[in-house]
Amino acid sequence: MKHFFMAYFIVVFLITFNVWAQHTYIFTPQSHIWVAGTSSLHEWNCNVGTFQGSVIVIPPDSLLQLQQVYVEIPVEEMDCKNNIMNKKMKKALKAKENPKIIFKMTRQLQSRALGDSALKVTLEGELQIAGVKRNVSIEAIGKTIQDGFRFEGKKVLRMTEFGIHPPTALFGMLKTGDVITVFFDVQIQSKRGSQ
Repeated sequence: MKHFFMAYFIVVFLITFNVWAQHTYIFTPQSHIWVAGTSSLHEWNCNVGTFQGSVIVIPPDSLLQLQQVYVEIPVEEMDCKNNIMNKKMKKALKAKENPKIIFKMTRQLQSRALGDSALKVTLEGELQIAGVKRNVSIEAIGKTIQDGFRFEGKKVLRMTEFGIHPPTALFGMLKTGDVITVFFDVQIQSKRGSQ
């Protein structure tokens, strides 16, 4: 019985310590996500106006440890700087039925030092676009900033992988390419520090 209580208190201590050690971060207004692609006439870009999410970080001894990454993008916040393109893109993304693009990290695959206080972080997660979920891996370069971190990177995707038909316009004269690139330059700040 004595050993049972000792083991019980050790487990409770470890769980409590792990929760205490976690730091929750939120995205700052300086964060930026945009999508770039090509078409039969010209290249195009769609900016994400606002998005929400959070990142849970375990204070590392040396390398960054991410326990959770969650990003939620309202499709209506995507602006392609062209009214026709906006309507076509939102229709292709099935915005009415699936108003949000969601990414949830499932695990951190790697965290490697690059020098100059920079880290290369590789994540694996579930990306949901137009109601279709796919497992993806994402690489980012992370650096420490005041009260938080900055992450930069990109991810190449195919629209058809998510059941999306690349939009067309001008009676089919303009056809967007299947391949798109999602760029991100985001900053996260401690939730306690932002209050």
